[in-house]
Amino acid sequence: MTATIPVGNLPIGTALNEDRNLIYVTNSLDSTISIIDGNLDVVAATITIFFGGSTTLTSVAVSENLNILYVVDLTNNSVYVIDGVTNMVTTTISVGANPRDITFL
Repeated sequence: MTATIPVGNLPIGTALNEDRNLIYVTNSLDSTISIIDGNLDVVAATITIFFGGSTTLTSVAVSENLNILYVVDLTNNSVYVIDGVTNMVTTTISVGANPRDITFL
């Protein structure tokens, strides 16, 4: 089955948590992450990332066994660590200038 699922403004990065059948989409211009339920093909939740300024979310990676998301913010040179159960940012990691992509093995 093929479906078109509307998400946020300027979706850029995607990651899949096969264990939970969830797809995570970074929406670059509105500082959100859409969580798509792969069983129902709908946006099940939206995580908003906003820390008093603009963000540009470019990439997301998932640690399936820990159920943790890692989201790159180009504007703030950061990676946000998000608990996949609560959908809350638990840690912010400062990284080098202009980070664009992240991969989790």
